[in-house]
Amino acid sequence: ELMPESILLNILMSEIALSKGDLQDALVHVQTAIAIDPLNQDAIVLKSKVLVALGKSDEALGVLSKAIENTQNTLPYQIEQVYLYQQLEGIDRALQHLHGLINEYPDNPEVLTVMAGLLEEKGEVEAAVQLTQQAIRGWSETTDHEPSPTVQADTHLLLGRLLCRSGQLDQAIHHISQSIQLNP
Repeated sequence: ELMPESILLNILMSEIALSKGDLQDALVHVQTAIAIDPLNQDAIVLKSKVLVALGKSDEALGVLSKAIENTQNTLPYQIEQVYLYQQLEGIDRALQHLHGLINEYPDNPEVLTVMAGLLEEKGEVEAAVQLTQQAIRGWSETTDHEPSPTVQADTHLLLGRLLCRSGQLDQAIHHISQSIQLNP
């Protein structure tokens, strides 16, 4: 019997192989992790990334679609689809898909942050600032959506960048400092 550590080890080995460009090794390790636990969210998302790197974007979308059909918590897979649509078809297609998520999860900080990042790329800084601030407020108002310190740090960094671009330097420094405190 394989232990849960084997799943984590294979995911880590796959991530390392992916970062080194050893795509076949990355695929073997992530498939091993999925064989151990077919519902492991991290492994499924990683498999989609490996498939994209291998030039198999349609297969990556299929992996995510299958995961959406077979799990209760579909949001991580739907967010990964947004990023994949952005890579494949551009920011407008990603935003189109994301608008559906906003309708489904209107107060979810993670969805709001993803939307803010896409709007930043489009140059819609003020709208992105508002969404990022709403996401941060959402964490303090509920414990249901409290993300990891890394995600919180990334969101504060995004807001700091946005505020800097809009000339609000004091607030930008505050949020960049928050980011550093959360993820030195």
